[in-house]
Amino acid sequence: MTTESGGGEESTRDVTTTTASESSESSESSPSSPASSSSAAAAAAAAPSPSTEATIEAFAAYRFEWDDDDEPEHPVLYLYELQVDAACQGQGLGRHLMSMLVAIANKWSMWKVLLTVFKTNTKAVAFYKSIGFGIDVNSPSRCGFKKEMHELMSNKPNLRSLFS
Repeated sequence: MTTESGGGEESTRDVTTTTASESSESSESSPSSPASSSSAAAAAAAAPSPSTEATIEAFAAYRFEWDDDDEPEHPVLYLYELQVDAACQGQGLGRHLMSMLVAIANKWSMWKVLLTVFKTNTKAVAFYKSIGFGIDVNSPSRCGFKKEMHELMSNKPNLRSLFS
């Protein structure tokens, strides 16, 4: 089951797979479709094997937030998590998800896309830089807090608030 959310509403939709035996049983019991061995065989050939499991290769978790908890001024899309299976890295999935998030942020007039990354995660920092993200103007290291273990990165790293 997957959950989709957008525009303040949340809906749930079931994603199911039908095995070959279920396909042939439903064909035989349905009065509107003839139960022939060729249609059952075609359904069996098209249905995934019951032992085949779907895997998640990549996902992004985000939400719309304010740019600052203490003094909120601008709505932003905040990326909480971007995960790409190790076997799938380097195939463009992360890049594609990030481009989708930027498009969503633009569609909903978000000020920028923000994320937090550990400084020690050099592979992630390099990835975000390769797609045009940079250390945000509000990141601890750019505000004089060099000992912090994380950075804020954004797609508009030098964009300052109009009210600052």
